[in-house]
Amino acid sequence: MRRHELDDLDLSIAVLTQPVPMRFSDESDFLGQLQPGIDGLIIEDGPHRALFLPAMWRRLPDSRQFLGQLKQKAGIDPDQWSPGFAASRFQTTEIK
Repeated sequence: MRRHELDDLDLSIAVLTQPVPMRFSDESDFLGQLQPGIDGLIIEDGPHRALFLPAMWRRLPDSRQFLGQLKQKAGIDPDQWSPGFAASRFQTTEIK
């Protein structure tokens, strides 16, 4: 960055809580447990893994869309629901 770019810079740090594994019976149960705007998610399915911070809810406020985009990020078919799917949730404290 150059000095003149610093005037338009907003910097924040997200401090994550310890991830907590989620328990659910199926995709519908999983989606019903999500807390939009609060939960950050880590998902895993086999070798695929991805994370979204809670701030992503501002761009993706719908739980199904949020999960679909996170699955895509992980390289998982968004329409796929696998018995090996696992998820953990966490929260953040944002420092600006």
